Amino acid sequence: MWVASAALLLVFAVRGTAGFVADIGLAKIANEGMVKLRRALFGRMLDVKLDVLRSALERQLGCALGEEGRCLGAAGLGELTR
Repeated sequence: MWVASAALLLVFAVRGTAGFVADIGLAKIANEGMVKLRRALFGRMLDVKLDVLRSALERQLGCALGEEGRCLGAAGLGELTR
């Protein structure tokens, strides 16, 4: 009787440990992916010339204030991605 109970407890302990290890592994993989993504994004942002960024932001602000014709459209986005 005790052997069956101990075996059942052992099975659930192994199952719980396996689930914990799987969760830790998935979290580590997801965190490493986010770090790579952030490095790529912010590395790209650091390469942008400040005068290009400033002019693009001024156009967006002008658009937000209602100055039509100065809005940053699809053509203006090319300045940020050069």
